[in-house]
Amino acid sequence: METPAPPANILVAVAQPVLREALTTLLERDPRMTASSVAADGASAVFEADRETPDVAIVDLQLPNCDPVRTVRELRDRTDCQILVLGDAEDGETFVDAIEAGARACLTRDTSLEQLLEATVALSNGESVIERGMLGQVLTSLVERQQERETARRVVSTLTRREREVLVLVASGQDNEQVARTLVISPETVRTHMQNALAKLGLHSRLEAASFVIRTGVLDELEPTG
Repeated sequence: METPAPPANILVAVAQPVLREALTTLLERDPRMTASSVAADGASAVFEADRETPDVAIVDLQLPNCDPVRTVRELRDRTDCQILVLGDAEDGETFVDAIEAGARACLTRDTSLEQLLEATVALSNGESVIERGMLGQVLTSLVERQQERETARRVVSTLTRREREVLVLVASGQDNEQVARTLVISPETVRTHMQNALAKLGLHSRLEAASFVIRTGVLDELEPTG
């Protein structure tokens, strides 16, 4: 006779007290799972995950006082738990951000508690779950982002080493004087490199350059080398 699997530990990080309590109660009634911890904001979610090492974390995209996508990334980096994000139908791009940050399941608040429960079970068993009505949008966005990154890498490969160094420092928030001190060059040289980089990238301002680097995810590939 097989020994039944131990219940999966679930972290419930949900903003609304009523939903949080209802979900916790439902989990506790299911022998396959137990609500090992609850949290009402991102910092508490990370703290509880460190303390309880849950198997699954349910993360509300409306968690207060935090960037929920950053919370997902922290949970992914600090624990081995599987992450389910819960949001609204209009949160399409944020759902995609969360998937790229490490979430493996996405459901809207229109999902019934029973469906949410079954999705949590599936996630604890290693499956990925995306609500059917969101699947097309999510997959399309993921493909478009990947294509944008590939294009960005090709364009960035045309920059000189100095142009890359200036670009990554500008994207990190440094002004021309700070970049000049970091690279031990003159502010005029910084401006020249920045203008050349903008022209090659087809951009018009430092703000657009910073947005380009962050949006396309090439920041890590552009670490200054000198």
